[in-house]
Parts: sequence; structure tokens; C-alpha cells
Amino acid sequence: MVHTVLVGALLVIALVPIGAEAIGGLPLSRDTYWYLNHRCVQQAAHRYHVSPVLLEAIVHVESEGNPLAVGVNRQNEGESRGRLSYTQAAELVSRLWQQGANFDVGLGQINSRNLEQYRVHPVYLLDACVNLQWAAFVLRQKLDLFGHNWVAIGRYNGSKRLTQYVWKIYRALVLLEQVRKTRR
Repeated sequence: MVHTVLVGALLVIALVPIGAEAIGGLPLSRDTYWYLNHRCVQQAAHRYHVSPVLLEAIVHVESEGNPLAVGVNRQNEGESRGRLSYTQAAELVSRLWQQGANFDVGLGQINSRNLEQYRVHPVYLLDACVNLQWAAFVLRQKLDLFGHNWVAIGRYNGSKRLTQYVWKIYRALVLLEQVRKTRR
């Protein structure tokens, strides 16, 4: 089943997986770094004129490449809900959405407040490619607002711990470059 939602200038197309073999049209993979150089990362980065390498680092820090990641935010701390199936993740984000909770969803851990602003149901963001488009969109907003610098990158997360987040991104950039070198 395909759901299409037009949200301002952002067209969201979400594929609801038929079985456990796919998540949003992507095959399940045992490769921890499956998102490196993935077509969806490249497309999102190109569309919003952001660095695909930076987008990959954000994915690594935010979800460790888990497209079904859900984090609930309480007192400025994100609490991961662990490994979930698609059905569990969809039920959880739907319930949190109905409760008006503050939570993050998917690869880029897109915050529910962003989704409220654009009236997009969080289940759509369990699709990895859709989530990457949103992550690139949010990053583009921060870069436009704060400039092309570490502050903008730190603001992607929305945390008050900007310096800690920036260091996590920096370390992810270094790590992912080492992973790339081993794959050449």
C-alpha cells in the first residue's frame, strides 16, 4: 500500500511493508552501516543541498542505522525503546502521537514537534527513505538559520547539550570514514 501526503513543499510517499523482509522498501540487513552511500541518503542530501556524509553521521548518532528507532523524550533526555518490529514501532508512535508525547522516530530521530507543525503522522517516518528526506529537511533548516557551522549541526538534535552532540557527530564522521576505507 502506498500513502502520499503533500506537506507544503515536502512530498511524503510512504510504503507500508508487506512482510518482515522490508522496511519502507529497504531490505533488512545485518550490515550495521547499511546506510553508507545508500541511494536514499544520496537523494535526500542532493534534494536539500546537505552533505551526505554529514547526514550519515547524524543517522549513526541518532539511531545507529535503525529505521524503526523510537525515542521518548522526558526532561530533555531521550529514552530509546529498543529494537522494535515494524508493527511494534507503528503501534508505539501512534499511541505516543495520540497522547501528545514528545518523541523521536526513525533513522534521523525526527521529533514529533516537527511532525505536528506539518501535520504528518509519525508512522510515515518509519519508512527509511521518507525519514532521510525529513532529516535532510530539518538539517537544511538549521543550516539556513545558523549558518554552515557546528552550531547548526548541534541544533539539529534540539538538545541543550549542543557541545556534547557536536562531539558525537564529529566522532561519527571519523568512525564512518574509517568504515568507508575498509570497504574500498
